[in-house]
Amino acid sequence: PGTHMREVIEALERKGHTVIKFIAGDDEGLNRPNTNIERTGFKALFKWLTPDWIWQSLKDWDLKRCDKRYARKLERLIESERPDVIYERAYYLMASGVITAKKFGIPLIMEMNAPYTEEKIYLEGKSFFIQQSHAIEKLQVQSADKIYVVSSALLGYFQKRYPDVVEKIVVIPNAINPFKSYSNSALLA
Repeated sequence: PGTHMREVIEALERKGHTVIKFIAGDDEGLNRPNTNIERTGFKALFKWLTPDWIWQSLKDWDLKRCDKRYARKLERLIESERPDVIYERAYYLMASGVITAKKFGIPLIMEMNAPYTEEKIYLEGKSFFIQQSHAIEKLQVQSADKIYVVSSALLGYFQKRYPDVVEKIVVIPNAINPFKSYSNSALLA
């Protein structure tokens, strides 16, 4: 995901656009290693003793808390920078970009790379917040001014779930950057 976003940013900048980055994963401390072994051991034991749907619900609750923090930071950034458009990569349970764009009346371009709720259930299991995540996905899709998806299969998924928004969905498959050189082995990997 990081590679794709960096490539989109570079492409926009090559076209002469000023891009102001707001990357949720760059929060202070997120890249700092956890040196408290006892807490790490406790967390592993707690996870092992907790039913999976409760563990997933706790993770999702924490994700929602982060989203609220990101909303406040995004609002401050918008107030200071006054962007013309927001280009957001959608994510499971994360509504701050959509809500903030609506609040400030800024057009929103949404990049969607997976059916996130279905992916969450398949890869990690169910959570207390699954129904809410479906509602957030619907909000993301209906609120975006334009939606970019990475495959025709994903377009089909959204076509079935939200037939009224198909006209604003564009398929842009992941591809090789023509401005960079690649070795044959890198292309085959």
